[in-house]
Amino acid sequence: MGGHFLVVDDNQPTRALIGEFLTFLGRSCEEAANGREAIGLIQSHSFDGIFLDVLMPESDGFEVLNWMLKNNIILPTVVFTEAKARFNVDFPGMAEGLGALKGYDKPVTLQKIRAALEAMEELKPSGV
Repeated sequence: MGGHFLVVDDNQPTRALIGEFLTFLGRSCEEAANGREAIGLIQSHSFDGIFLDVLMPESDGFEVLNWMLKNNIILPTVVFTEAKARFNVDFPGMAEGLGALKGYDKPVTLQKIRAALEAMEELKPSGV
């Protein structure tokens, strides 16, 4: 199946876990520790989708989504965050309002990654 993805999370073990799940599912990825790094990678690399944390230091996931909107960059983006549980705010829903394909609460699981990839695949035109 293939595909190359960007994983953005300030927590290195979470990035590594998502990367392991993607590798297990036959995909590859690059990692960014914050939104600023993510924007730099999006500008210089080609990705099939993004797995994005919301709350990060320096530059957060909302800034990445806003930047993508302003620059007309269309990449299937799935948000993973623990913010909803911590702050009782629907951050996944807010991210979807900014163009994210889906929003999931952490913890990250193989089932959530698989569901996210399936949602991304549904966006591809047939025959691609």
